[in-house]
Amino acid sequence: MDRKELRFVIHRLLAMLSLLLIGQAAIAADQTPLSVTDIRSPEFVASLDGAMRSHMSALAVPGMAVAVVRRDGTMALNALGHGARGDKPVAIDPQTSVLPIASISKTFAMVAMMRLVDRGLIDLDAPAQRYVDFPLPTYPGARAFTVRDLTRHEAGFEERWLATGAGGAKPDPRSWRDIMADTAPQLIAPPGSFSSYSNYGAALIGYIVEKVARKPFADVLSEDVLKPLGMTSTSVADPLPPELGERQLMGWKVSGGMVRPDQHFYNVRSAPAGRVQTTLPDMARYMTMLLNEGRAPEGGQFLSPQAMQTLLHDVKRLHPKFPGLAAIFAEKDVSGLRFIGHGGDGGAHHTDMLISPQLGIGIFLVDLSAPGPQARDAFARAILPSLLPGAGLDAIPAMEATPTANLARYAGSYRHFRWAFTSIEKVLGLTSEFAIKDSGKGTLIVTGRLGPGEYVPAGDKGLFRQRITGEWLFFRTDESGRTLVNMGTFPFVTAFRLDMVDTQSFNQVAFWVFVVGLTLVGLVSCILGIRALRQNRRRAGIWQMLVGLALTISGVGLFLFLAIAASLPEAEIQQAIPAMARPILAIPPAATFFVVAFGIGLILRRIRLSGWWEHMTAVLGIAAFAMFVAWLVHWHAFGWQFP
Repeated sequence: MDRKELRFVIHRLLAMLSLLLIGQAAIAADQTPLSVTDIRSPEFVASLDGAMRSHMSALAVPGMAVAVVRRDGTMALNALGHGARGDKPVAIDPQTSVLPIASISKTFAMVAMMRLVDRGLIDLDAPAQRYVDFPLPTYPGARAFTVRDLTRHEAGFEERWLATGAGGAKPDPRSWRDIMADTAPQLIAPPGSFSSYSNYGAALIGYIVEKVARKPFADVLSEDVLKPLGMTSTSVADPLPPELGERQLMGWKVSGGMVRPDQHFYNVRSAPAGRVQTTLPDMARYMTMLLNEGRAPEGGQFLSPQAMQTLLHDVKRLHPKFPGLAAIFAEKDVSGLRFIGHGGDGGAHHTDMLISPQLGIGIFLVDLSAPGPQARDAFARAILPSLLPGAGLDAIPAMEATPTANLARYAGSYRHFRWAFTSIEKVLGLTSEFAIKDSGKGTLIVTGRLGPGEYVPAGDKGLFRQRITGEWLFFRTDESGRTLVNMGTFPFVTAFRLDMVDTQSFNQVAFWVFVVGLTLVGLVSCILGIRALRQNRRRAGIWQMLVGLALTISGVGLFLFLAIAASLPEAEIQQAIPAMARPILAIPPAATFFVVAFGIGLILRRIRLSGWWEHMTAVLGIAAFAMFVAWLVHWHAFGWQFP
C-alpha cells in the first residue's frame, strides 16, 4: 500500500468515525435509526405542499420550487406560484421550468474540477498559480495559496464588487482571462488563516478547469458533468440555448408591496460561481449522484471514492461540534441533524441544497424572490418532521442559560472579512455590521442579517447555540488577539470584532461632523477673509478665503459624493467606476495643498492674522482638515484609490 492509498484509508476511517459521532443526533430515544418516509405517499406530498404554501404566505414569496430525493432516485417535485419571464408572470412547472440556482453553481465547478483530479490533471495541494496564465496575488512573507485553499475559501481574498461587472448590466468585451486578471482581489491574510467566502475564488476554480481541460468552462461542464449525469436541461451558458431559454424563469423583487421582475444576473467573471440554471428533475439527479458516493443515476462510477471523500467527507472544522467545510460543500445543522450542501443568494432568488449521505435524502429549493437566507433553513425545519416521522424533530430542545455567566468579552460590533480592505470599497463594509450583546442573563443577543437571535452557551469555551433554531456560534482569537466569530449556517464566513473607529455609529457621527464642521469653518474663514481684504490686509484675506473655499468645498463634496453614490443603481456601480467619482475625490488632495501652504505661511509669519476670531478659525480649520484627511486615508478615500 503506497502513501496515497494509506492516506485515503485513514481519511475514510476518520470520516466514518465522524459520521458515527454526528449520527448520535439522528438516533431516536429508543436508539432506533431514523427512517425516511415514502416521499411519493399522498401524506408527504400534501405535507410538502402545505409547508410551501405557509412559507410563501408568511414571506410574500411569489414563486417557489422544491425537490426532495432519496438515495434510490425516487423524488418528490413541487412548484407553486410563478416566476418572471421578461416582465410577465409565468407559472412554474415542476418538470420543465429552468430556474436559477445562484451559488449552488459553485458545487458544479467543484465537481468538474474533481473529474480532472480523478484523471491526474490537477493536484489540489499545488499552488493555484501553476494552472493560471496571469499573476495571482500573494501575501507578503506567506506561501502561495493552493487549489485546496480555493476549495475551502481560505486563499485569503478580500472581496471586490466595483467595476467587476458582477451585476451583468452590460456586455463585457474583455476575455475571461483579462477580466479575471483585471479584477483579482488582494490577499488580506496568509492563505489558510481563516475562511472567507469568495466568488472570485470560486470563479478561479472554474478558470483552472477551463485552462487544464483546454476548452471553455461551459463545454467542460456540459460534456464532462451534465451529459454523464443525464442533466439535459442544465446549462451555464449565457444566453441559454434556445430550447432552455424559452423555459427560463427569473425571480421577483418584492418591496413596499410592489412586485417587479429582477433583471440581475451574473457576468462572465462570476459564471462558475453563480450562473448555472437547471430544473427540478435535473437537480434531483445531481443529488442522487452525491447520495450514492459518486455513482451516476444510470450506474457507473462518475466520481471516484477518493474524489467523493474530498467533496463531502474530508471536512475541516473549527470545533468538533461546529459545522465545517469540505471542498466548496459546507455542513449545516437543521433540527439537530447534520447535512452538507450549499446555498445561494441572487438579486431576487434564494436557493438551497441539503444532502445527508447518512440518511440518504436530499432537499433542493428555490425561492423566486428574496426573503433572506434564514428563510431557507426555516423551510427545511418545516418539512423534516414529515420527512422523518417519529423523530421528534418538531420539538425544540431545551437549552438553559447560566444567569451569572459573564459574556461581555464576546460583545461588540462585528464585520465579515468578505469585504474590501485595500481600496475605497472598504467603505461598503459599513453596511455589513452586526452587533453581539451580553443580555446580562447568561446569553448573547445577535442582531443583524445573518444569524439573529438569542444564543446560549453550549458547554465548550466560545461555543453557543441559538435558543430556538439550534444554530451554532463559535468564538476564537487569532494570533494578534483579535476576536473572531463564525456562524454555523455560514461556516465559510468569518467575522471579526471592530475597533471603535471602524463601527457604523462612529463613522455616521464622523461623516456629519466633517460635513457640517468643514462647511461652517470654511464659511467663517471666507467671511473673515473678506473682512481682511476690506482692511487692506490683502495676503491674509486672500489666503483665508482660499482655505475657506477649500474647507467648504471639501465638506459639501463629501455630502454630494455619498448622496450621488447612494442614488446609483448597484449594477451600474458594479459595471464601472462612476464618472463623477474621481473629480469629487480629487477635491481633498487639492484642498490639502492650500491648507498646508496656509499653515506653512502662518508658521513662517508670511501670513499675519489679526484678532481672536481669525486665529481661532485658522487653528480649528487646520485641525479639522487634518482629522478629515486622516479619516479619508483610513477608508482609502483620499484621492481615487479604486481597486
